[in-house]
Amino acid sequence: MKKAILFYKTIFITSLFLISCNKSNEISDPFLNLNSPNGTSIAKSVDELKSILTPSINKKFNSDVDFKITKISFLEVNKGAVADIEYSTTSGFNSNVVLMKECDTQFLCSAKNVEGLITNEKALKSAALVTFSCSGESCCKVHARLNPSGTINYDCSCANCTMQVQF
Repeated sequence: MKKAILFYKTIFITSLFLISCNKSNEISDPFLNLNSPNGTSIAKSVDELKSILTPSINKKFNSDVDFKITKISFLEVNKGAVADIEYSTTSGFNSNVVLMKECDTQFLCSAKNVEGLITNEKALKSAALVTFSCSGESCCKVHARLNPSGTINYDCSCANCTMQVQF
């Protein structure tokens, strides 16, 4: 009888341990804020945000990359959201993507090389979601600055970077 009780206790404790380990992999970072200062949400969850960013990040590395979002900061715009999203890959590379959602603020790209930019203003206004990233050297990161005039300037941190704009 004592062996049976010990056996069931062992199975119960092992099951709890395995379930808790499995759950910890599914929980998103509760400290990542998905809402801009004006209340616009960039995604319903961190997992949804990752799925939005995956095409931009995979394009940067020219392959499928596993990554973790480490920090989200926002520019203060009147309508929509502009989020600077920092991430790290499982191989230890750190970079960022800037996401612009439902934002009607005019923007300028001042990177030397830009891929995917639509110059048709009507198409830009109808794009609900735009991502900006920079690729090339390891120093390539995208910067977003809100100018006093109200426009947003996007550029890359290094001279030999290519900015990707995805709609």
